[in-house]
Amino acid sequence: ATVLMAVIFVTCSGLGFTYMFTVAQNLGMTYAEAGRGIGLLLLVSAGACLAGGWVSSRVGPVRPLAVAFFACAMGWYCVIHAGSALQFYVALVPAIFSLQFNFPVLLDLAGSLDEDGRWGAISAPLQTSGFAWAAILAGWIVGRYGIDALPIATGFGMAICLGLLVPIARFRHHHLHVSAVR
Repeated sequence: ATVLMAVIFVTCSGLGFTYMFTVAQNLGMTYAEAGRGIGLLLLVSAGACLAGGWVSSRVGPVRPLAVAFFACAMGWYCVIHAGSALQFYVALVPAIFSLQFNFPVLLDLAGSLDEDGRWGAISAPLQTSGFAWAAILAGWIVGRYGIDALPIATGFGMAICLGLLVPIARFRHHHLHVSAVR
């Protein structure tokens, strides 16, 4: 469930990435303008990756993941429905940063499944495969339902991730409690 949740998160958070330049151009930006702004946000979002690792080490992975799932869904909804370049870039912050933030948190969660870190090693490449699935799925969604369907699909994916997080959190709580008793 943990690895599946990671793949679903990366896939569904990546849906908007596939069409963010299209949205920018629909708002009147040139490809070069959008590329500079998006590139800068991607560069700065690397800090969210560090923050995710730090937060996860302090409070555990469950609460940060839940918050980031919500931020991701809301961010992509606002990106796709932005009415101006400023709204577009502001909305990209939670959309992009939640992805970067969650990478170390998801790896921490997968790595905690066994003492040898095998699940962490299995999870890492599967997580990144979510980007390939995102491109395929986004193309299918937009071709069939239009670009306005992307945030709906992202929200649905984040809801699935939240649903998977509940039994994962219960398992972790029980497992950590049993380990502490020993």
